[in-house]
Formats: sequence, structure tokens, C-alpha cells
Amino acid sequence: MIHWFEPVAHPAGRFRGWGFRLGLVVLGAHLGLALAQPANPPPPKHQPYQLLLEPLADPPIHSLPLGQPQTRALEGHSVDNEGDPCEFWSLRVEQLQTLRLTATSPEGDPRIKLWNTPAVFQDPPLAENDDTSGSSDALLDYQFFPGQTYYVGVSVRFPEEATGSYTLTATPFTPPAPRPLPWDEPVAGHLGAQSASLQGQYCDVWTFSVPEPRVVLVALEDTEKARLNVFVGPPEKGKTAQRYGSPSLRQRIEAKPGVYYRVAVLASEQEADYRLRLGPYTPPPLPPTTPLAVPGIAEGELTDQDLIFLDNPCDVWQIAVQEGQRLTLTCSSEATDPWMAVFDTPDFVILPDAPRTVKPIALDDDSGGGTTARLSFDGEAGQVYYLLVLGYGLGAYRLQTESAPLPPLKELPWGQEITSVLPDGPEIWELTPPAAGVVTVQMKSREFDSFVAIKPRRSSSQVLAEDDDSGGELNATVSFLAEAHRTYYVQAQRSDVADLAGGGNYTLEATLTEIIPDQSLSLGTPVHGTVAGAPNVAGQSWTFMAPANQRVLLRLSQLQFHPRIIVRLGGPAGKVIAESARSQVAFQTEAGAFYFIQIGLGEEPPAPEDEGGEEAPAAD
Repeated sequence: MIHWFEPVAHPAGRFRGWGFRLGLVVLGAHLGLALAQPANPPPPKHQPYQLLLEPLADPPIHSLPLGQPQTRALEGHSVDNEGDPCEFWSLRVEQLQTLRLTATSPEGDPRIKLWNTPAVFQDPPLAENDDTSGSSDALLDYQFFPGQTYYVGVSVRFPEEATGSYTLTATPFTPPAPRPLPWDEPVAGHLGAQSASLQGQYCDVWTFSVPEPRVVLVALEDTEKARLNVFVGPPEKGKTAQRYGSPSLRQRIEAKPGVYYRVAVLASEQEADYRLRLGPYTPPPLPPTTPLAVPGIAEGELTDQDLIFLDNPCDVWQIAVQEGQRLTLTCSSEATDPWMAVFDTPDFVILPDAPRTVKPIALDDDSGGGTTARLSFDGEAGQVYYLLVLGYGLGAYRLQTESAPLPPLKELPWGQEITSVLPDGPEIWELTPPAAGVVTVQMKSREFDSFVAIKPRRSSSQVLAEDDDSGGELNATVSFLAEAHRTYYVQAQRSDVADLAGGGNYTLEATLTEIIPDQSLSLGTPVHGTVAGAPNVAGQSWTFMAPANQRVLLRLSQLQFHPRIIVRLGGPAGKVIAESARSQVAFQTEAGAFYFIQIGLGEEPPAPEDEGGEEAPAAD
């Protein structure tokens, strides 16, 4: 995780050229830009299948004894909402104690989920675990209350459509003893073989509370390997402790008096030193900005007193656009190698706390020739933009701004592969679906690595969908759920963040899979369909109106392809309640609820390897 901005002085001689280049690569990953990876050949264009939706009986529930491993085969059992076979156990304890649940499988990847209700398919689990450190085994530690019946679900992902066995064990476990975390005073710790274990990782547990309501920040310092989780209170009977976010280096918490907070510092297999600090949370202010005239020339200098961005000095310029125009910015320097990024929101200062959809509008390193950075973007009337200028070292730089009338936007036709040439930077297309449905945009080029993004405005830091290489080889394919008659903006560009202005020939094609109401399913009646297109693109859609509260199984057969199934509640933009890369998936329905089912092509599995590590020959 990157601390994008820290309001501290920049010490002299702190430059790390490779560190900055790594940061640029990480920012490229944040943008969704990456080097091309070898792709499997695309599947055949049209793939038939049979689809059947049928009632699914409630699975049996077995009793789980303490300290006695239970080994069972999973063939012919129930199916979970990811299409994997599963089985369920009940568990009661006579006294308050913490138990460790472990699940192993020689043939597959097991997962554990825990409930305090037999409605295991309707209610969210209290806790769950998939892979422990360094293995595919599942491990779950939890505090169990006496007199309460708990339900343990075990599912196993086997290769392809294979089956196998698993072993489940419940044993008493002594959790790590918590230590008080002082206020605004860093504490040092070490995670290693002598540390306690939590969820299969080395663990230290710290606690704190506050005398009055306040926003606090819990942060790890001086570590690359450890991460922290923050939990609210000890687990209550029948509930799980609330967790703030995902494992990270810092957590912002709106703390309340009288509440017991636990901070778990975790590290996987490798040992780790760390420092942990609890203190007040201060929202990062907008850094000082300098107005930048357009057109014009401005001088700047990166010094050791500048703000820190990607571990390098940074100046921030503000551009106020009065009327729509295409802006071209050039940054040159004889003292350092400059680099630029443009945002349309000040939220970039609070990354990584900002939404993942906040990304640079434009980004460049050396497109101006040599070490000169040059980029272009379309400025919208009344919008304020923030230009970040960075360098591999300290020194003066020169900014030149130019403007030109906004070029007219091209409208991207439906179902036609059009050919175009990238200008000096990205090219923007308008796309307006005539009906609601799944829109797929494919970008191909033999001259460069394609990248395509979908945006709500012509020039915006918000990205609705994006892709680099899903179209095979260096081609991009992006798919998203679109509203009828709403205009979307397709940004076609190079994937290489260091060469966005390289130009080149490419093709672009947009297709729409409409929502067809009469493609409906009923229980027990098989239907036939056909999917086509690229992997991970919803190829055909079906609807289902549930007649009752029940568990149902969706099963594909007569397949010649690897499928992908997505089940949504309420429509094409509804919540995903089940998803599977297998030929079946199960989900719980509610009487009268509307479900939207998408059937598409999944990724081809990797080719098997022989004992020598070389790729095995394909079967005839």
C-alpha cells in the first residue's frame, strides 16, 4: 500500500530512482495498466448449452465432536453459491472457550464458514476462512459460547469437475493475550516463530478504548511484511466482532467511549519487525497549489521541502478551465527527470483511503522525448484539475501549457469493427445504448498493448470499468452493465504508462446484450442457449421469478466450453448472490423475488505440466 501524500519535509539525498520507478509501476497497476501476459487462444465463436433450474433439498447436518478428525467424501453432496460441493456440521460447547477449526483436503482447496443459525444459505456467516499461510488449507479460530448451537460449513474446490474428500477438526485453542496500546506513543513488536498464532499467521494483539468520541488512526510503521486488523469489542454471544476494512497498514476508526477495541498485527510465514501507533486522525489537507495559466509558461523547482508523493518530491498545480478545450502539458528539466499526473478531484491526497475508482485522468513520464514528460487531456468547462509534477531528483523544471478547441467526439457504432489511429494521447468515443443490457467493448492492435476504460464523463478520474489484456494477446475487452439511453465515454489508449503518446492503429467494436424479458426460466424445465464472445463476458441472460422460499440448483449440461455463471438479485445491476466458474451453482430464493442469470464463457484452465515442468501436449 502506498502513502501517496505525507505532509513532511523531504530530506536531502532521499531519492531512490528504482523506488520511484517501482512506484510508477505500482501506479500503473492502480490504473489497471500492466505488461501483456500470454493468453490462451480464444474459444470458438458459438457454444451451445442446456440449462436446468431445479429445487435443491436441504443438506443433512452432522454432529462435530471436539478433538476427533472427521474425514468424509464430498461426492454427491450439496452445492454452495460458488458451485462447489459442501457439507454441514453442528457444534455445541459446555463452557466459554475458543476453538480452532481446520479443514484439509488432498485433492482440493477447502473453505470453512461458521453460523449461529441453521439458515446457513440465507444468513451471512459469523466468520469464514479460505487459505492459511503458505497452504490451501482452511483455519478458523472463534470464541464459542455455551448453550449455543453453531453450524460449520465446509466446501471444497476441486480441479475441473473432479470430486474428493476432506478432513475437519475442532480443537481447543488459546488465543493471543492482548496488551494495552498506549495513546500517541509508538510501541515496537516482533512477529516470528515465538509469536502466538491467529488464523494461521503470526499474531500480536493490542487493545485500546477512548474516554470520549473521537476519530483515531491506528497505523503500522517501519514494516513491509506485517498488516493489521481492527476489531470492535470481544465477540458477543451469537455475533461476530466487527472488523474495519481489509488487512492494511493503517485504519481510521470513529471510536466511541465504553467500547473495547482490539488491534491484531499479523504476518504470514516470514518474521517481521514493526512499530504500532495509536493517535488522533487528522484528515490530510489539500496540498498548497499554484495556479497554472493556459496557455503559458511556468517555472517550478522540486526541493527537499516539498510534499512526498511515491517517496519523491512533488509540486501541485491547479488548472481552472473556463471553457471546454484540449490541454497539452509539457514538463522539461535539465536537473531532473520529471513526470506528471492529472486528477479532476482533490481526493487523490487521501489515497489509499479514497475510493478505488479515483484514478488519474492523464499520466506520462517520457513521451515528450528524452526525459521530457508530455500529456494531453480534454478539459471540461467549469472543472478544476490538479497537475502533479514529480522528479527522480531535485531541481528546477519548466512547464508549458497549450490549448486547442475540443475535437468533436466520435460516436461508436454498434456491432461494427471500426479502425482508427490514436492521436497524441488517448482517444475518446461516445457510446449510448438504445436499451439496458451488458455492453462489451473490444479494442485490438498489432502495434501496441491496448487499454480501454469506460467513464461517466468525457474527462473524469472516475472509471466505471477498464481492461488491459482480457481480449487475448495484447488486446483489451471490457464489459459492463449499462442503462438505456445514457451516454458513456470509451477511452482507448496504449497500456504503457511511459509511452501514452506513441499513437498507432487499432480497431474498436461495441456490442450490446439486451435484457430480454421473455428469456425466463421455470423450475424443472430445461432450456437451450448459445454463448459467444470473449472469456469473462456475459454472453446470454435469463430471468427467474421465484415461486417460493427455497434452495435451487442451476445446472449446465451438454457443454463444450468452460462456463461462468453469475446470479443477480433484482436485475442486471443487482447484487451478485452466486457466482461460479463450474457447470453448476446453488442459491437461496425468496418468494416473488426477481433473479437475473448471466451465462458466459469462462477462462480456459492452464495446461497441465509434466514432471519435467514443460507444458504437456494438448489432447486431440
